[in-house]
Amino acid sequence: MRAIKRYSLIILGTLMLSACGGPETPQEVSKAFWQSVIEGDAGEVADLSTLDDESRFDGFGQDWQGATASSGRIVIEGPTARITTRIKGLKDQDDKPLETTTYLVQEDGDWRVDYAHTKEAFTNRPLFDQMMRKLEDFGEQMRSSFSESSDKAAKDIERMSEQLKDRMATANEDVSKQMDDFAEKLDEAMEALSESISNALEDNPQAAPQDRQTLQQAVIRLDENREELDDPTVQSVADGSKALAQVQLSLNRLGDRFAAYQKAWGEQVEKVEQEMTRFTQGS
Repeated sequence: MRAIKRYSLIILGTLMLSACGGPETPQEVSKAFWQSVIEGDAGEVADLSTLDDESRFDGFGQDWQGATASSGRIVIEGPTARITTRIKGLKDQDDKPLETTTYLVQEDGDWRVDYAHTKEAFTNRPLFDQMMRKLEDFGEQMRSSFSESSDKAAKDIERMSEQLKDRMATANEDVSKQMDDFAEKLDEAMEALSESISNALEDNPQAAPQDRQTLQQAVIRLDENREELDDPTVQSVADGSKALAQVQLSLNRLGDRFAAYQKAWGEQVEKVEQEMTRFTQGS
């Protein structure tokens, strides 16, 4: 009987220790961290991360009601790890999931979320995604006739380009790589459009002076912005995307002589949109 009692106490003690144990693996820590963020539990956020003062937790400036977080790909490199994190239900995301990165560090054998790095990734990524979605929408609109809505899209891109420069001046490594990838696609699109416009100018020497001037200015602007993309920065990418948007709008104002070219330019935009879609979806 005593043996059974001792055995029962051992089991009970083990269960109690297990129950008291917190998350241990990077995945477990990340999951618990984001759940604490969603619940607004500043103390738990600080316990699970490198945040040294829970009063500095600001909820990342989000309304988390109804939000959920899930984990994806994980990469562990010695005492550091990063996990792809997908968040659904954020109100400023237009019901579209946000994909960000959770960074972790190992301190004294325990995994903790790198709070500053993770917050930076979360804060920067939504604006980047918004800009990409605006460019996708713009490509769709350019395949239709010129309208007030497409003009508004271009203005939205201009505004977001300025925000991009302000808020991504210290972009983290992942976002910087994404910006480089997008800069390459943007450069290819601008090069193809510039060459096509130059051909249109050469083939139509009798075009209306106003149309020729529009085309010449478009080539100049595209080529100038392409030069800036040789060594891409947040500013050059933002300026390049803004230039592409404005050039596309100006091309839609050309006369009937360039209708066939406009169709070809629309097809080029469609290819750019497809690249942007693959890029924003991480495929």
